[in-house]
Amino acid sequence: MAFRVRCQVFVDVLPSGTGQMAAMQSPLQGPFGGGGFAQTISFVNTQGGYISAGAGTSPTTGALVSSDVTTLLNSLRSDMSSQIGAQLSRINNFLIGQG
Repeated sequence: MAFRVRCQVFVDVLPSGTGQMAAMQSPLQGPFGGGGFAQTISFVNTQGGYISAGAGTSPTTGALVSSDVTTLLNSLRSDMSSQIGAQLSRINNFLIGQG
């Protein structure tokens, strides 16, 4: 049995003076809510997501165990860190009205 994790991560840049709760000011839209006054960039997992073969044996061979979860989340962390890191210039340009 194999397990796959897929994700989408949103980075919101809140402009000066709006305060940390500004993202809550727009109506909820979709599963993540609105971005309010924020400029947003989103990142999606690499094609195929992150896959781990289940290492457990109960209730059947290939069951998901905590080490599988750790493997999946470490893959997610590494991928998002790489993608977001590659876009730091674009994200920081939001601070000066560009992006």
